[in-house]
Amino acid sequence: MTVNMASACGCGTPVPYACLQRGERVLDLGCGTGDDVAQAAALVGEAGHVFGLDKSLEMLQRAVENAAVRELANVSFLEGAIESIPLADGSIDVVISNCVINLSHSRPAALREARRVLAPGGRFLAADLLVAKAGLPSEMATNAALVLGCSNELWTAEHYAQELEDAGFNMVSVEVFARVPWRQLEAQAHKTGHAGLLGTLDPFVVHDALASALVRGCA
Repeated sequence: MTVNMASACGCGTPVPYACLQRGERVLDLGCGTGDDVAQAAALVGEAGHVFGLDKSLEMLQRAVENAAVRELANVSFLEGAIESIPLADGSIDVVISNCVINLSHSRPAALREARRVLAPGGRFLAADLLVAKAGLPSEMATNAALVLGCSNELWTAEHYAQELEDAGFNMVSVEVFARVPWRQLEAQAHKTGHAGLLGTLDPFVVHDALASALVRGCA
């Protein structure tokens, strides 16, 4: 998986792992400028459709412009929050998300909404950041997450899986694909203006303690 540690929470690109099929309806939560939407649109073809959802009008405008340049006829962009998706129940085959669930002010609500819009047998796939080392002090985990751009307390893989099950998903899995080394935390701290937080982190404790993961579930 391609990992972009300069992006929010340092995640990856979920689209190649979503197993998208021709004719499927896809929703990208927090679509940003529409890069993942464009990738998904190519895979679902003219018979399919991809919706990009974002609460930022600036991002949506850029996404619309990018789609126009790419001459994408099978995409739509929606303004709204991932905790209240403006689509009907069961109207989507696949929900994807790239480094967005962790930014939500109510992650359980966002997961319930993702489950609501999925048709029976639909799939959920998110790239997200989590705590991958047992015994990591909560304050240190929170500060390390802030360095990477996440304002929420990070979940463990077990917690994330439980939240998906509580939201109504089955066949849940959480697969770590990249750990965050200390050198990356140092670099990000200076980029994000959080260099002062480095003093609260023990390099030997936080090295490889956070990780990007693929989080899956089925409706």
